[in-house]
Amino acid sequence: MPDALITDRSLTTDARVVLIYLAGRPDDWMPMVGDICGSLGISDYKWRGVRASLKEAGILTHQMRSLGRACLEWDFEVDLTRYY
Repeated sequence: MPDALITDRSLTTDARVVLIYLAGRPDDWMPMVGDICGSLGISDYKWRGVRASLKEAGILTHQMRSLGRACLEWDFEVDLTRYY
């Protein structure tokens, strides 16, 4: 994990923790918001704020897909190129 990411003061501590968590997942990991929040001990409300700030910074992109009857899936892309 790049030190520049860990010490990036333009992001909140919560945003850095979430970003480090997301960046550390295996490529075949399927992100589930409930898993992210549960693993990090953050609320859904906090997750939405962090997600918005990472998206605004151009670090996180996400897309929601419907899988049918009330079933949704999120695709997340984390771009760390600014830290290298």
